[in-house]
Amino acid sequence: MTVEANIYIAPKTGLRSCRKCRTLVNVARAKVRCKLPEVIEYKKQWFQKNRNRVRKQVRASELKIKYGITSEQYAEMFILQGGVCAICKQAETSVDNRHGKIRVLAVDHCHTTNKVRGLLCQRCNHAIGMLRDNPTLCRIAAGYLEINA
Repeated sequence: MTVEANIYIAPKTGLRSCRKCRTLVNVARAKVRCKLPEVIEYKKQWFQKNRNRVRKQVRASELKIKYGITSEQYAEMFILQGGVCAICKQAETSVDNRHGKIRVLAVDHCHTTNKVRGLLCQRCNHAIGMLRDNPTLCRIAAGYLEINA
């Protein structure tokens, strides 16, 4: 019997409960979080076995929700850009502190239209973000750097 088979949804109240521990929550607001040690242990083991699959699914969901693109579209952009940042033409070197791995290129997008522009390294992405995605400010900053070099 799986953990999912132990969930009961009351049709009139909309409450969801775990048949093992009787935890009740509103269906619209949250998932049932069973507090029983054997259920918690089962979930931990499942996650350990399926860690890579979960990460891929989470990344795919983030891309779709935040930017409206699929993992395949991201991969296509990555290949078209040669695996480097669209601005500095360098590979990503920034390390994610949570995993100790090199980060993926960030999806750059217009915050007004939500149109995806390209893939950027963390430094370039932060730089244009600090300049408020404003092309005029970027040109002024470039001119300032050229004059004061």
